[in-house]
Amino acid sequence: MGPVSEMKPPAMPFFARDFLQSKRVRRMTLVQVAFYVFLLLESWDNDPVGYLPEGFELWKLARAESKADFEAQGGQFVLDCFERDQQGRLYSPRLVAIREEQENYRAHQSESGKLGAKARWHRDGEPHGDPHGEPHGDPMATPMANAMANPMASRWPSSASSSASSLAPSSSASGLRPGEHAKKQRALLVPPPEAVALAEHLRQRIVENNPQAKITASQLNGWADDVRLMLDRDHRDPAEVRAVIDWCQRDEFWKANILSASKLRKQFDQLRMKMLSSNGRGNRAYANKDQQRWENNVAAGEEALRRISERDHQTADRDCAGDGRDPEP
Repeated sequence: MGPVSEMKPPAMPFFARDFLQSKRVRRMTLVQVAFYVFLLLESWDNDPVGYLPEGFELWKLARAESKADFEAQGGQFVLDCFERDQQGRLYSPRLVAIREEQENYRAHQSESGKLGAKARWHRDGEPHGDPHGEPHGDPMATPMANAMANPMASRWPSSASSSASSLAPSSSASGLRPGEHAKKQRALLVPPPEAVALAEHLRQRIVENNPQAKITASQLNGWADDVRLMLDRDHRDPAEVRAVIDWCQRDEFWKANILSASKLRKQFDQLRMKMLSSNGRGNRAYANKDQQRWENNVAAGEEALRRISERDHQTADRDCAGDGRDPEP
């Protein structure tokens, strides 16, 4: 009934719900369940798949202690879960059907691959061209051509370059494509707490606008790194970044477009100008911010001058005491 497999399947599908809800399985004892599972495994590992091996005593395949034990424990009830073909062989209809589906799917995929290759490359399965003819086209560009022309040189670099190259990260040695090594190194950086806080602030504003928004922890880590670049590489002010986040998530247009930190970084200059020019709200906010910053700087300067003055008076008092003169009032 079942086709002979060209290769044994690596794993047997086990549908837990179907197994647990089976009326036969529910009527089995624990020992009978063990018998049944072992027989299913044996049939899946057999060729053809789904058929119990011939030439073996079934009680041994079920891992019973003896034939008498198998019969006493209700082994026949377990065997009734299998069916017999015209040749009298026991098989599991479910496993046979599953394996036939796998075989048909694999054949379909193989045929589709062949048709795709033929449509793309116009190949009919036969070799083309003269193997003894002259090559055509231009030589490959360096350095790949040099490496292929002298494979031993690429395998065993000279001592002058090997020491330097051994210290540099190699994308080919790590299995990464060009440019991916930098991305991997970037992923290993731990964003500062300030960047993490701003990324979380952006997430909260987006979720407030759309409670169904799904933002994973991995995405949030990427956002924190984008914010880190805004602070370190773009030299953005953290307070300004927070203000732009709040503004763009209130704006009817931008709140539907700024849905990630990378988009925020890309559009930041435009967002900042829009914020400053939107009915003067941004100007007033930053005017208040600049005024507060100026007042803080003035207060800090006055405090510094006061400390310097006190230090000068203390120095003068010590000098006068050392000369025997009375300090100036």
